[in-house]
Amino acid sequence: MPLTRKQKEVIVEDVSDKLSENKVFIFTYFSKISVEKIRELRKNLKEKGIGYKVIKKSLLKTALAKAKIDAAGIDIKEGSGSVGVAFSKDDQLSPAKIVYSFSKAKDNETFKVLGGIFDKQMLGIDKIALLAKVNSREDLLAGLLRQFQAPISKLVYALQAIADKKQ
Repeated sequence: MPLTRKQKEVIVEDVSDKLSENKVFIFTYFSKISVEKIRELRKNLKEKGIGYKVIKKSLLKTALAKAKIDAAGIDIKEGSGSVGVAFSKDDQLSPAKIVYSFSKAKDNETFKVLGGIFDKQMLGIDKIALLAKVNSREDLLAGLLRQFQAPISKLVYALQAIADKKQ
């Protein structure tokens, strides 16, 4: 059953609000993929506090225009298939990681990442792939802490060796 004009207006309003209040958007395209796989993707995204909305292409274009977002660099295909948008306010890397790894899974060949918007800047597929490979904030902080601790721990080992030698 086709959507009524009122339903379309509600969807456009909802999506344009989400586009206005979030920092990161990853646009995806898929066709002939099972509902279970999309549920799996939504579950993985939801665990990280990331939303995912499947929307008609024409309604997405209208919502982007309403939110004053220029998405000219993103090729929303005209063929049959659905477009989805993953969005997040706080976590800026997880949407790219989860969606990109889902698209690279062996049995998800028809799921493609179209591009994204990261802090109001358009990103192509290649940049999304780079973002997906960046370590999380916690991993980067742990590595930095290890770098700070390395000289101190070497000093402690040297002092311990001197103390052992004198005994």
